[in-house]
Amino acid sequence: MDQAHLPPLAQDFLAYLSLEKRYSPHTVQSYSLDLTQFFTYLHEEYDGIALESVKPAHVQSWLALGLEGRRKAEDAHKRTQPPQLP
Repeated sequence: MDQAHLPPLAQDFLAYLSLEKRYSPHTVQSYSLDLTQFFTYLHEEYDGIALESVKPAHVQSWLALGLEGRRKAEDAHKRTQPPQLP
């Protein structure tokens, strides 16, 4: 799902960040990536739940999934590092 496939409300939010708040293109791109991942998650896990039906629990489950992925990546990184000398 790219930015063009985001719900209109999300597209409007990104335009607001860019045009009204004058956020840097990198910041807007970061927001766009997060929103794309979130709406992809909603589509895959909740069969495309309507935005109006999204509850805090949906957001929390997506955040927890991301946190779990970061922890796994950090653990893998630690296992590949040489031991630290005192």
